[in-house]
Amino acid sequence: MAAFKHQRVAVIGAGVTGSTIAHQLSRSGLPIAIDVFEMGRGPGGRASTRFTRQLPGVWYNHGAPCFHVCDPAVTAFIESLAGKQCIEEYKGKVMSIDWATKGVRQADTTRASHGSSGDAETCKIYRGVPHMASLCSALLEGDNITKREQTMIVEYCFDKTTQQWRLVDKQAKEYAGYDYLIITSVTNGHPRFQKTFGLPPPLTVAGDRLAAAQVSDAVQRVAAMMGEVKSDPIFSLMVTYPVSDAPPSLPFDCLLIENGMLSKVVQMPLPTPSAGHSPSPSHVSFVAHSTPAFAEEHISVSASSDPDALDRLAKTMADHLKMVLQTVAKEAASKMDMDSPAAVQAHRWGSCFPVGVPDGLRGRGCVGDEKIGVYVAGDFMVAASVEGAMSSALVTSEKVMSQVRAKL
Repeated sequence: MAAFKHQRVAVIGAGVTGSTIAHQLSRSGLPIAIDVFEMGRGPGGRASTRFTRQLPGVWYNHGAPCFHVCDPAVTAFIESLAGKQCIEEYKGKVMSIDWATKGVRQADTTRASHGSSGDAETCKIYRGVPHMASLCSALLEGDNITKREQTMIVEYCFDKTTQQWRLVDKQAKEYAGYDYLIITSVTNGHPRFQKTFGLPPPLTVAGDRLAAAQVSDAVQRVAAMMGEVKSDPIFSLMVTYPVSDAPPSLPFDCLLIENGMLSKVVQMPLPTPSAGHSPSPSHVSFVAHSTPAFAEEHISVSASSDPDALDRLAKTMADHLKMVLQTVAKEAASKMDMDSPAAVQAHRWGSCFPVGVPDGLRGRGCVGDEKIGVYVAGDFMVAASVEGAMSSALVTSEKVMSQVRAKL
C-alpha cells in the first residue's frame, strides 16, 4: 500500500450527504484524501444553524431542527458517532394540532420517514448537539479532510489522459487531480442553477461534453434526470420572545400542525454563553416552518430581492405563531411578550423538499459512472430527510471505497 498513490476525492456540498460521505471515506483506513467544497459560510446545508447578532448566544436550527431515523443502517451509523458527542436522541415532547378543528393530541413519534425501510417501532428522533450544524462540523473532522468553504464550483472537466477531474470555481480558480468527483446537490444538474446563479448547471455542461467526446453517456442522462426533480419550498420563521420571568413550561417541545399556515413549531434550547456575554434566560425562541403551499404563494419574496417584503412575511408568520401558541399553550403564552419579539426573521428555503423524482433516480442511493469516478448522491434519491441524506451517503461512500480497494 505504501507505493499506492493516494486517491483524491472532491465532494461538492457540505450538507448532511457530503459531510457523511467525507466522514466515511476519512475513517475507512484507505489511502484517500478528501476535499469538501461548500459554497456557503459553513457546513450543514438544510441542517444548518443560524445565529443572531441582536441576541448573542441565541441560535436557531432553521432547517431540520430534529429528524426521524428508522433505517437500521442509518441507526448503526448514528450509534457509531457516540464518541463525537455531536448527536443525541431527541427526548422532547412532541404534540400535534389540527388547526381546522383546534384539536390537540400527542403525536406519533414512531412514524417512519417516507421511503424508510426500517420498522416503525424502532424509529427514533435525533438532533445535533449543541445545535444541528455541530453534526456536519463533527463529521468533517479528520486529518485527510480539507474544507473549502465559500467556494462555489461552476465547472467540472474530465481529463481523458490522466483519468482525473479538474474543477473551476466562480473566481476561475482551478483545483485539479481528483480521482473521484461526488456531487451532493441536485441543483448542479437543474435549471434552477441558471435561474439562481446566472450560470449553466455545471453537471449538465459536463455531461454534454463527455457525451460529445464519447467518454460517457451516463453523466448526461443523470443530469437530465436531475433537471426533472421537483422540490417544495418552505419559509422558516426564527423568533425570540421576552418573558416576564423564567422561560415558561410549554406542553410541547415540537408541535406538528395540520391544515394551517405553519407545518411545524420547535422550541429552541436555552441560549449558550458566548465570549464576554452571559445571556439571560428570560426569553424563549422558536423555529416555525411554513407549509409548502404558503411558501409557493410567496415564493418571489427573498432577502436579496426585497428584504422589506421578507420582514413583512416574517411578521405575518409570527402573528400566526402567536395564535398557535395561545391556542395550544395559553398559560405559557401569557408569560411571553409576543407583541414585541426580541428578534424575528424569516428565511426562504427555495427547494427544500424533493417531491417529484424520476424513476431513474428514486431509490437508487447514488448514480453516476464508475468508469470515470463520478457519482451523484443526495436525499432526493432516497427520502426528503436527514435520514435519506445519510442513507444515500452510506451507499455512495461504500461504492467509492470498493473501487479504491480494487485498485490496491
